[in-house]
Amino acid sequence: MSTILHFVFNIFYKRGVLISFFLINSLFLQAQQSLNLRAGVDAGGLGFGYHFAQGGSVLKKGGEGYYQSNLAFHLSLQYRFSRIFAVETGFVYTEYDLGVHDVQFIKRNGLPSSSSQKYDSKAAQPGWLGAFRHYYGPKFSIYQHIPLGQRFYAYFSEGMMLNYIINSVPYVNTYSSGTETETLTTQFKPFFMSGYLETGINYYSEKNVNLYFGVKYIYAGTMMHSNYSDISSTGTVINTDQVSANGSYIAFSLHIGGSIWHKNKKPEKIYDTRQEQAKTLPKPTQPIAKDTHHVPPAERNIKIVHTVQVHTNEILIEVWDHETVDGDVLSLALNDTTILDSYALIQNKKILKVMLHPGQNPLVMTAINQGRYKPCTAAILIDDGQTKQTYILDADFAISSSLVIEYNP
Repeated sequence: MSTILHFVFNIFYKRGVLISFFLINSLFLQAQQSLNLRAGVDAGGLGFGYHFAQGGSVLKKGGEGYYQSNLAFHLSLQYRFSRIFAVETGFVYTEYDLGVHDVQFIKRNGLPSSSSQKYDSKAAQPGWLGAFRHYYGPKFSIYQHIPLGQRFYAYFSEGMMLNYIINSVPYVNTYSSGTETETLTTQFKPFFMSGYLETGINYYSEKNVNLYFGVKYIYAGTMMHSNYSDISSTGTVINTDQVSANGSYIAFSLHIGGSIWHKNKKPEKIYDTRQEQAKTLPKPTQPIAKDTHHVPPAERNIKIVHTVQVHTNEILIEVWDHETVDGDVLSLALNDTTILDSYALIQNKKILKVMLHPGQNPLVMTAINQGRYKPCTAAILIDDGQTKQTYILDADFAISSSLVIEYNP
């Protein structure tokens, strides 16, 4: 019990700073929430923590060309607080293999080297013996996503699993050559805890399809012990050895899922821009050469990009940086009423709920900061409940951009 408590302490206390950072960071995010059903597989080799009583003079791990693998299948629910932060819980099925060979037996009997043939760690073959068990259990993990570009993220994940087997009786693997009999008796732990760290690339589509591809390091303590003997037909003990191994390994991870529930965060405020009399639209201007100095926002020319037809007077306006986040800062005004003031663009969508008056409603985007890559560019989506229309607007310190939103009752 003390071992389990120590393991939990290491994960939740020593790594508490990392977990706290994820939780605090999520409080400042304004984005969509979703519940995703995910399935995936991890594939790797049990390459760590082999310990031999005879120091490798009798038994050795696997061998070149030796067939040995670890597979884990995952089914889980992921709750994504935003495009950045998520938590996940689910179920894992893992197969753990132990594979060894007796180098003295192979040398004495003149058998082919392991590189000339694939050997199965689960089978009894000349000089090669192994064991395997299937583990089942729950898991819990946290995710942090870092935007790389439109819908692509680098991700980091940390989690833990509790692994159980139903039948923990010793696994006995025996091979007899006629003159010698090799026996490997392996006892697996009935349950053990493991943790993991993972990093990779995440693709999150507009339709909330989730795809993860990464590299995972699973770490665990000793979870199997084996006794080995090689006895001649006359009963003479030729060799004995003992081997133990832990559940640590490196795997490639591929997971895919989709949203089964999705919700937008409510806008912070509803802006009513309706006026008793319709505003006069600004006159469109032809693009001019960009000035090198800063023109006050009220004196900038306005370029009308498009006229958008909507079917209701209450709409959602979503704005985000569809390219590299480079420090663009903008303001939005609808019918000369500021609805977004000096807002720093990110890849998560800022959602605004506004009211329109009948006729034409000019939406003007003004650049406050052009970021590292000029000009200031933003994606703006107009959602009237029936259709969603997305436009790319750009603005600099000389020209502002405008969408004319037209509502005809």
